[in-house]
Order: sequence, then structure tokens, then C-alpha cells
Amino acid sequence: MIRCCRRAWPPSATKAAIRSTTGRCPQAALALKQGVGRLIRSQDDRGVVALLDPRARGKSYGRRILAALPPMPVTDDAERVRAFFAPRDVE
Repeated sequence: MIRCCRRAWPPSATKAAIRSTTGRCPQAALALKQGVGRLIRSQDDRGVVALLDPRARGKSYGRRILAALPPMPVTDDAERVRAFFAPRDVE
């Protein structure tokens, strides 16, 4: 699964979702949230978060961790990621 980030989000919006994961894997939830926060700091930032662990979708705790992330497109298609990084016109 690959998440393509295009904008910043309010950190407080995901606090409840992160808290719901703290019983099982608080370090993983916190590290992933911090990583996304470092990748996307402003409205103009872009980046890709590649989460290659199948437990993220297959286990309930993985789905809770994903729910704690800001809303963003999700894909399993490498071509969509390539297109995301393709040169684009900048005004």
C-alpha cells in the first residue's frame, strides 16, 4: 500500500485515532505519524509514504494505525506513484 500525501493536516485531528492504537503498538503508530508529519509540513509539500507491511491492512491494529494518518489517496499501483512524481508544470 502506498499513500500519496499532498497537503498538511491538523495534528490534533488524529490524536484520538493514535490513542486507540496505544494498547497494542504505540511506537509504530507514533513513528508512522511523525514520519508523515516530517514529510508533509505545508500545503505545498508532496511525498509518498510506502507502507510495505501486509499487516497494515490485514490486522485490526494495522487498520487502526492507518486510520490515524491524515486522509490521502491510497494505491497498490506503482504506476500511480510514478505519475505522482512525474514532472509537472509549476506556475
